[in-house]
Amino acid sequence: MYYTVKGDARGECSHTHRTWEGAEKCRRRDAVQCQQAGGYSDQSIYRVDDDGTETLSPLSPAEMEHDEVERVNARMREAARLAPG
Repeated sequence: MYYTVKGDARGECSHTHRTWEGAEKCRRRDAVQCQQAGGYSDQSIYRVDDDGTETLSPLSPAEMEHDEVERVNARMREAARLAPG
């Protein structure tokens, strides 16, 4: 599982963010750059599950239900355990 940032007009960032916070930083950076150029960013954060299913993720981890946070944390621990190196 990872997070990505994308919008219909701005497209998708080229990153696979390990955390929601990382994706939020990317989304904010794009918004600031667009604002400086006189426009706006339509990007949102999406959670991408292992099977490729994308889910709009409008909530910060602080706003998620506790069991959702635990599920995400467990997946991240498992991914880190299986990662080469």
